[in-house]
Formats: sequence, structure tokens, C-alpha cells
Amino acid sequence: MDAATRERIRRRAEYRCEYCLLPEAATPFVPFHVEHIIAKQHTDNDSIDNLALACDCCNAFKGTNLSSIDPESGEIVTLYHPRHDYQSLQLIPAMMADSENRHCVRFAIEEKDNSMSRAGADTEK
Repeated sequence: MDAATRERIRRRAEYRCEYCLLPEAATPFVPFHVEHIIAKQHTDNDSIDNLALACDCCNAFKGTNLSSIDPESGEIVTLYHPRHDYQSLQLIPAMMADSENRHCVRFAIEEKDNSMSRAGADTEK
């Protein structure tokens, strides 16, 4: 992948992990990855719509998986897709069980709460 494509993806993501919303600047010594949302082993889709900026823990956690087992219901569910599931943050319940990923989870929850508070404040005006 060329540098211009990588930068385009980083700008589109506003320099945040598209899975947990962690700012790239929060991990200056661990670079974020431009990764395939649906892994190349499942599709030969290199379009920018199938590429996402991911922090190291989200990228490692997701891997090449398309789905997982919901720990509460036991059902097979698709993983969070940053182009389709922006509001739901599907990775959070599974990531919370993984202590190595708690910094991502904590930030995503705080950021989502803050953005919801800001949205509420905007509608009250």
C-alpha cells in the first residue's frame, strides 16, 4: 500500500483508531495500522472502504475474524465494522474481558459518553 493511501485513511479516521477511537497521538511509540476490515483471506478487496486505521490492540484482537461468540447470549455475531456499525461499538464487550485492551475500551467508552453528552447539549439549545 502506498504512503498516499495510508495518509488518506489516517485523515479519514481523524487520526483515531476506527474501532475504539483512541487517538493515534496517545501511543506515540506504537504505530497504528491501516488494516483490512474484512481480511484479505476472505476477500480480495483493497478498496479504501475496506481499509481502517486501527491501534495495535484492536488490530491484534480482531485479527482475521469476521465474527465471534457473544459472551452474554452465546450467539454468533459479526464483529464491529467501522463503515456500517459506527454507533454500536461491538468490540467493547469482548475487549473488556481482555485486560491488555482495557486502555482502548476505557477510552472508547469515555469518548462515546462525551460525544453523547455533547450531542444532548446541542439539541437542548
